[in-house]
Amino acid sequence: MNYINPHSWRCLLGKQSKNIIENNGLYQWSVGKRNHFCTNRDLTIEEVKNFGETNFHYLSKDNCELIKQYHKVSRAKNTATTIDLTQLSLIGNANKSLRYAVNKGLSYKLAVEDNFRYIEDVEVMINEWSNVLAVKYFRDNSGKNTYFFKNNFHKDCHSVFLYDKDVLVAFGAASPEVNGYSSYILGKALCNKYYGLSEYADLILYQKCMYNGIKIIDLGQTTGGMEFYKNKFSGSDSYEYYNGKVL
Repeated sequence: MNYINPHSWRCLLGKQSKNIIENNGLYQWSVGKRNHFCTNRDLTIEEVKNFGETNFHYLSKDNCELIKQYHKVSRAKNTATTIDLTQLSLIGNANKSLRYAVNKGLSYKLAVEDNFRYIEDVEVMINEWSNVLAVKYFRDNSGKNTYFFKNNFHKDCHSVFLYDKDVLVAFGAASPEVNGYSSYILGKALCNKYYGLSEYADLILYQKCMYNGIKIIDLGQTTGGMEFYKNKFSGSDSYEYYNGKVL
């Protein structure tokens, strides 16, 4: 299982990214003088031998062990969360708080759309999210989110955009189904203004994913308060991966 796929890896790019290369599931780019890569497959020995100094993201243990045979490596173990959507439920006492949040989100009577109306809607919402809510999360990827949508990287993804009249208040995007799997690429909600909006928006996205044949969705890196939130949904599980550097 791997969060990285031909669509999700692009959420790691930003406007400073250059020298972008896609090579049979190996994705490489640079920011300033730093090189980066991620992959959704097992690396070959020849590829590993050719690595210079580079950062890596969402790397499996097997790939890390292979790289260590030929290079010095600095790495940190991380946890990612998955949800088995076939087990998703709002029924029962265990899902009481989630059910309340979703019902609260439903009460706002928001318009649910497949795409943003204007890119400026995304820019305004992400700017507000970054200024008010980013400190609660492990990192602020708001600039990369804007880059993702500006470049239309969500074109073939499953996306939802929630509007309160003319104001975008939440969005989410997941990669297309491959063998029943998908990655939750990015999502944000102005939950400081709308209690339950995060849960409501995510549930809509999950339902859309299920309709399109997705059974397991990978939510990516999970730390701090995000661990509690992501595990609110029944069917959640976790696995380990590595971020780090080839020295």
